[in-house]
Amino acid sequence: MMARLLVTGGSGFVGRRLLERAGPGWERAATYLRAASPVDGVVWQRLDLRDGAAVDACLAAARPDVVIHTAYDKADAEAVIARGTAHLTAAAARVGARVLLISTDLVFDGRRGRYREEDPPTPLDAYGTAKVAAERVVQAAGGLVARTSLVYRVHPPDRGNEALLVAPLARGETPCLFVDEYRCPIHVDDLADALLELAAWPTAAWAALPGGGILHVAGPERLDRYTFGTRLAPYLGIDPCRLRTGTLAASGLVRAADCSLDTSRARAALRTRLRPLAEVLAAG
Repeated sequence: MMARLLVTGGSGFVGRRLLERAGPGWERAATYLRAASPVDGVVWQRLDLRDGAAVDACLAAARPDVVIHTAYDKADAEAVIARGTAHLTAAAARVGARVLLISTDLVFDGRRGRYREEDPPTPLDAYGTAKVAAERVVQAAGGLVARTSLVYRVHPPDRGNEALLVAPLARGETPCLFVDEYRCPIHVDDLADALLELAAWPTAAWAALPGGGILHVAGPERLDRYTFGTRLAPYLGIDPCRLRTGTLAASGLVRAADCSLDTSRARAALRTRLRPLAEVLAAG
């Protein structure tokens, strides 16, 4: 018997890849806000997470066994991420579904780095604050939180690297990448496969995880943004010499400098390999 999977934000970068990589053991449904993606065999529902009644109706129609919650909106973080996740978690409980929330390394302030699952969140902005609230709602309901980092793709480039590297160079600008800002980049396929593996775990396996139902699912390397950009550049058709260095400290920007995650628990628990950047690039 196939398990029923609902992916919120199924038309997004990670959500669509989840739907594309879900195997024949999954009966797939997904939500979108503005436009559905053309993925064969997926039942789509339009959903605004801010509307509690609509969330109830969506879950009642889909009757999922597991919800992988990828939908978010940084521009309306409290309403969509915090309250929307509360609506979703309550609706899931009413139909007997479990919730797996994708969260972020930006729940930390970046003063230390190499954060473990049990380290207390200390967000710097509204997005991180809303994600912390969403995490707590999901944890309280017995769900699972998968914190991740920069999610990337090479062919074609993800929207983040398109905006940071490709588009500025096309305009004749020189992108500036910080040497003192650290993350743990993860390829979108690795993240999607890891999340699908976690979604297939039994409830008892979720409950047995240390850290209160939180797992850090990110790349195995702590890379600064300049190193990440210069290593990725040749595979995007960019001469790394066209990228210049800078520092977050001198930029005047207020954001977390070192949000690197300790992923040792995920790498030990998962069959899915969380590959370093060089391995991803070598695989094409």
